[in-house]
Amino acid sequence: MAWGSEHASAGPYGVDAVEPAARWGGDPYGKPAAEVGLYGCESGHSPAVCGEAGGWPVAAKCAREPRRLNPVKLGSSSGQAPRTFGRMADACFAHPRLAAIYDPLDPDRGDLDAYLGIAEEFGARRVLDIGCGTGVFALLLAERGIEVVGVDPARASLDVARAKPGGDRVRWFCGDVTALPPLQADLATMTANVAQAIADPHTWQTTLRGAHAALRPGGHLVFETRDPAGRAWEEWTRENSYRVTEVPGVGSVESWVELIEVSGPFVTFRGTYAFAADGQVLTSDSTLRFRDRDEVESDLVAHGYVVREVRDAPDRPGKEFVFLAQRP
Repeated sequence: MAWGSEHASAGPYGVDAVEPAARWGGDPYGKPAAEVGLYGCESGHSPAVCGEAGGWPVAAKCAREPRRLNPVKLGSSSGQAPRTFGRMADACFAHPRLAAIYDPLDPDRGDLDAYLGIAEEFGARRVLDIGCGTGVFALLLAERGIEVVGVDPARASLDVARAKPGGDRVRWFCGDVTALPPLQADLATMTANVAQAIADPHTWQTTLRGAHAALRPGGHLVFETRDPAGRAWEEWTRENSYRVTEVPGVGSVESWVELIEVSGPFVTFRGTYAFAADGQVLTSDSTLRFRDRDEVESDLVAHGYVVREVRDAPDRPGKEFVFLAQRP
């Protein structure tokens, strides 16, 4: 249930900076690398403040002479996340060129079948999709006549979602869950890597509170997280993830992921995307937080949920926990 493929299971959300590929071993095309700056509203607001009006604009340019950036330290030996984690969108969602190819690079979303089944099991008629990305799950729900609200901090991904057939059936919000109006949702979801990508403890707590407020009494929050005991990050190598994808209208794209750092519960990796059409190379750093079952259950109870069940992920048996929590 982690994006449906080994490439995508490498991770979403949590980027602090995107650096030139040349800094980390060079451009495979032998051409200048692309460089993408920090993400955030030009006014310094959080996405909850900006919502649809503000922005999360992306600062990006092609570097003629690759410059060395000062990378933001991801994680620390004390196990504390940098303050910015969870408040910015990963470049593979927030950069327009990467958002446009996200779905073609991850076409198998069989991981969402379990969530569709849960929505049916609970008879959900109103669903909040937290971290909706390019809208795949939200649109699957809308096709079934379910009222859906999708929220995500990455405007570029929401632009992709809105442009899809049926995009007008979903209410899209650019921001975080705390920015939403009262919803009285039957079900709130964080599919794939969304819960782990909210690495900052404060942001994780506000997300749980915001989801609780969005649910009607008796409504459910459902999400998944990898079991840290499985040490999934050990498989996040270029050798395991390298692929070449022909994307219609774009051309050939090489992509791979590489592990950068493991610091306590924080695991940082880099995704690289090389476009054959013009030689541009974009890199996206991401950090996921690995929480064990007891930690997640404690967090849920502390924020007013009743943990009804912890299931196995059907597409990754023995590797992930799927939490079903209820607002009393």
